[in-house]
Amino acid sequence: MRHQGWTERFNWQRSLDTPLLRKIRGPEETAARNACNYYFPPRANIMVQICDFFAEEAKSYRRPLGGIEEAWANKRPEVEVRWIHIPVGIGLLQSTLEDLFLHAGVGKMSQHKLFKQAGKPGWPYTDLNVLTFYNHDYSMEMLEALDLLSKDENLKRGTSDDELVEMQPTIKDDLKWRSRHLGEDINFWSLVKADFPLQLGEQFGSDDQGPLDGKLLRISKSDRQVLSLHPQYTNSLLAVSRLRAFHRSDGFLLTFGNTTGVDYLSRDFESCLKLPNDVILQQPEFSVIAHVMTAFENSGTSRWHRRTVEWLVVYLFTESAVTPHSMRGGMNAISPLNAYKELTYILQREQELPWKKGQSPKLVKRYLSCLRELRGIHSVISEKLDKLRGMQEDCEAMEREYQQEGKDIYLEEGSDSMASRLEWAIRILERKEKDIKVMIPYVQTALKELFNLRTIEQNDLAIVADNQNKALFVFTGVTVVFLPLSFFTSYFGMNLAGISNTDKDEYFFWKTCGVGAIMMSAMIILLAYWYEIRRALRWPKRAVEDNW
Repeated sequence: MRHQGWTERFNWQRSLDTPLLRKIRGPEETAARNACNYYFPPRANIMVQICDFFAEEAKSYRRPLGGIEEAWANKRPEVEVRWIHIPVGIGLLQSTLEDLFLHAGVGKMSQHKLFKQAGKPGWPYTDLNVLTFYNHDYSMEMLEALDLLSKDENLKRGTSDDELVEMQPTIKDDLKWRSRHLGEDINFWSLVKADFPLQLGEQFGSDDQGPLDGKLLRISKSDRQVLSLHPQYTNSLLAVSRLRAFHRSDGFLLTFGNTTGVDYLSRDFESCLKLPNDVILQQPEFSVIAHVMTAFENSGTSRWHRRTVEWLVVYLFTESAVTPHSMRGGMNAISPLNAYKELTYILQREQELPWKKGQSPKLVKRYLSCLRELRGIHSVISEKLDKLRGMQEDCEAMEREYQQEGKDIYLEEGSDSMASRLEWAIRILERKEKDIKVMIPYVQTALKELFNLRTIEQNDLAIVADNQNKALFVFTGVTVVFLPLSFFTSYFGMNLAGISNTDKDEYFFWKTCGVGAIMMSAMIILLAYWYEIRRALRWPKRAVEDNW
């Protein structure tokens, strides 16, 4: 396989580093630092994706983040558009980089077309929430590494000078100023946390996200998603990344995004999840970023409807908005929404099975998780539609400006215009929104049916238990009357002078039979109240947790 070498190296590194995390406490400073560099490389060493679009070709390459200013400072005249993508989440570092990028284009900013409706008020740059798949085990492993490494006394990575030593002076100075302005300390771990994607089902989509939002840890340690119960999505985690774009009229585009996961679905989906995120970012069959960078590798801007940065923004955002999907793979993989439909049918069949102890809470939990995930997906889709419809208004305004400037020239017949790309993406999202609006009430109805069915079953069980209790009551009454009579008749019917054919007396009888009866009674009581006795003997903290 094409990526077999990467996969083997990745698995080897994980097998080497993961056990070291368990032994960080103590003198394992070297092991801890190696693990830290593997999971969370220094910010200056993060690899940035750069693509230069020429008239007839496009070339992609990578550069470390430490020298990023050189990439947006200037470009060769034959490069019509330079696109720079930095896999960094919302936070202090992203805020600094975007401001420096825009500042480098001062004097030219008034010439470029603006996304007024798709952006924020007074801020004509756009962003978008996108759904992306991650490896669940590796994501949880990174959280564990973050918890352990950030608390390790032998691995204090906190001062800005130490962590930004390889950054260019302007970036370091701006970060220090920004940290003082916002009242936030620059430390390695706060910058790392900004790169984690959003947990599906949490509140997101606000247009007011700024540098302070990056300090929050966006993925929590939780149970696996219901979607991962589907055979195709085993060990997957569907999360939300924020794609942000900043463009300049001199042909530069700067985009940011949380660490990239798998955007395109195919038969190789399971093997894709095993690859490192930075490798996925370079594969066009897995990543939207890589796909757009390589889509014009042999044609350059000649296939663009407009040879402008704005056209590239629209192309990138429309492609990102409809993911994850399997269209690029020839529809050879099931979509997430269809997977949820299949899982819902399975849950319905399970609720029709005979009642078993502990089965109903498990079903209810799965139904609630399914609803939470579907509502999270619906929220993202609704936000995408609002964003693209606003972008549609912006593109109509841009086209009118092009006509007024005498630039109403279409380069190649049949090429996608900004309007046609947006209509295509909006149509797909509207169909998804329609499907999910049907699915959510369907799951809610199935959950109500489960409650009704279990209520009827509990009523039947209560009736049966009541009849059994009545029978036991009669049996207990008879036992209470006849047990003492049976005991006394047996006891007084004994040879009171001693036990026949032995030299034993009544003392021996009570010493053996009495002790045996007491031990059997104690054993029965212990088994009957074992759970309550075990809880009472626990430490107070554990008892409080159980009650909670």
